[in-house]
Amino acid sequence: MEYNRESGGTAVTAPSVSGSITSELAALSGLSFDVADVSVILHDAAAAVPRVGPCQVEAAYELVDSSWDRVPPGPAGGTGLDQLVADCHGDGEVRIAGRMWGRALPLKHHNVVEGALVVSAGSRPSSEQIQMLAVLANQAGAALSSLALHRRVEQLDQAAARLADVNRQLHRRALVHQTIETAALSKGSGDAEQSIIDALHELTALPIALEDRFGNLRCWSGPGRPRTYPPPDPQRHQRQLAVLAGQHGPVRLRDRLAELVSPRGEQLGVLAMIDPRNLVTDDDMYAMHFACALLGYQLSHERSLVELEASVRRGLVDDLLSGTDDAGAVARADALGYDLRHPHQVIVVHSEAGVDILTPAVTRAAATLQLRMLSGRKGDVVVLVTAGGCDPAELHRVLSQMLSPATCAIGVGSQCDVPAHGPRSFTEAQRALNVRMHSAAPDGASAYAELGFYRLIDAFHVSWVCVADVCTARSPSAALSATIDAMTSRTLVLATVSSHCLRRTERRPAAASTGSSDSEGLVAASAMGVPLDGRTSETLGLETSVPPTLPAASATDESYFSDLSRQNAAVSRSASTALFRIQP
Repeated sequence: MEYNRESGGTAVTAPSVSGSITSELAALSGLSFDVADVSVILHDAAAAVPRVGPCQVEAAYELVDSSWDRVPPGPAGGTGLDQLVADCHGDGEVRIAGRMWGRALPLKHHNVVEGALVVSAGSRPSSEQIQMLAVLANQAGAALSSLALHRRVEQLDQAAARLADVNRQLHRRALVHQTIETAALSKGSGDAEQSIIDALHELTALPIALEDRFGNLRCWSGPGRPRTYPPPDPQRHQRQLAVLAGQHGPVRLRDRLAELVSPRGEQLGVLAMIDPRNLVTDDDMYAMHFACALLGYQLSHERSLVELEASVRRGLVDDLLSGTDDAGAVARADALGYDLRHPHQVIVVHSEAGVDILTPAVTRAAATLQLRMLSGRKGDVVVLVTAGGCDPAELHRVLSQMLSPATCAIGVGSQCDVPAHGPRSFTEAQRALNVRMHSAAPDGASAYAELGFYRLIDAFHVSWVCVADVCTARSPSAALSATIDAMTSRTLVLATVSSHCLRRTERRPAAASTGSSDSEGLVAASAMGVPLDGRTSETLGLETSVPPTLPAASATDESYFSDLSRQNAAVSRSASTALFRIQP
């Protein structure tokens, strides 16, 4: 028998049948590698080497990912023998100190090397013994290959089991997605929230609650709904929100799992799963997390729609108050569900409570009175565009109840047949509100159509405001025109008051006069250049009677008329000075 190193294997010649060969073959045939462990296989192979020939095992190696690992492990850092085995790839002669012959036998099967045995002898073994060592190495290599195959099978079984688990999990999650998404899309936006939590309850079999960001119940699904949802403690609720905001996913809070509905960092509510017996599973938590994400998109979308509608409403109201074309206004109102084709009117509301508190109160009051309206803000007042038929007194009553103890004043403009008349109605409503707020009883409602005599007073005040504004702008022609209008308004007001005073003096018995007489007021009016006879009123076509809303004594009260005279004199001087300054 001769070993051929260059061919990488052994060449077998016909050996002579002898007793030693027979005993060596018998030893190899009885060798069994049933134990599925590398160290045991290498130990059994090393133990069989002395029975094959006068050799001993110096070391055994397992090839793992191109690395020769010694079994059992050798000294830390390896030895020179480890390097020799690595250099010859586990197949070849190696020099061992004190030994005449040494060799690394590859443990391989189907040309796949699984390890190596390093054997040595005091003298060179015969070719037959070397052949027997090669057979032993091949047997050990087959055992190692079989062990590797078993390991691979176990790994594949484990991978298959994990894959099956993943497939089951993916199937359950696909069911979660399909169920919740179908529920959300099958209903309108108003019912989407309830549909989502109903689907979550169907998947988890646990009661589900959806709270707003203040802790109030929005939706419930499942058994055990409380008749009255417990009101949240504000401080405790804020602490819970802080805890939920710091976690990504459901968090257990006593008898429930809760997760913050927070798309893009904006806290919109809390989704809770009632679980007092701790029955929730990982699949349930995933379904809750997905439902929470979908609810976040839904609530954020609804909020955006509300903000967009409010913006569109404000834009339409602003255009109606400043002037716009009829067709465009009607089309925009149709999109908001409001019909501008019928007569409407403008109402302005002012309250000492402030516009931020007044705005939602007006909305609630309009809903209570079932008013169809568009609302907006102008400075410190709330503006309503309503269909005809609104009762200002009833609106004031409802608002007063909501705003108590704060008071409010309401001004109502005349009806508009087309949207283009909105600016006129708005101006009239402002004038009615101005008269109401400067009257003896500012808490109430006034319609411009019912002002009567007060229209002249308001026109007189507005005219002089225009004079001041135009003079500030230093426009000579505009200032002259405004001053003429203001003087005309002043003349009309004083003529009306003077005529009324004269008639009351004629009708008033002399014995009833006490204190200052009306003649003193008339003298003051005459000093301002206003005719005192009734012909002035008749010539101008003025209504000289005082409407019921004007207190009877106010037109003849000395202090009232004296203040009015001083104010007109001061305004006249201011107007004359302004005109003098802008003359070319």
